[in-house]
Amino acid sequence: MGDKSVKVANIDLNPLIYVEAMSHSDRTQWRAAYAEEMEQFICQNIFNIVPKPKGHKVVNCKWVFKTKLGPNGQVKHYKVHLVAKEFSQVESINFNKTYSPVTSHSIV
Repeated sequence: MGDKSVKVANIDLNPLIYVEAMSHSDRTQWRAAYAEEMEQFICQNIFNIVPKPKGHKVVNCKWVFKTKLGPNGQVKHYKVHLVAKEFSQVESINFNKTYSPVTSHSIV
């Protein structure tokens, strides 16, 4: 029998922050997944960089890193998403005007 070196992920070791992902042993894959997410933002014209309005609070965001596994527990792919920390919103101030820029690749 040949040596099957299948990479298996420990999902408990998913990075919690960007710096951790970039110092992770799988940094090349995390960097590629991050670049893919940023490319989607640019291609879909999802965001604009604007100055912060005076007297208003900004809804914070966070990068989320997840290792997607195949049926045998091997790494299928790496996913990185930028998500809004909606709990920092204040009701009646843009409370219902947020969305998640997430789509299925089959739709695109």
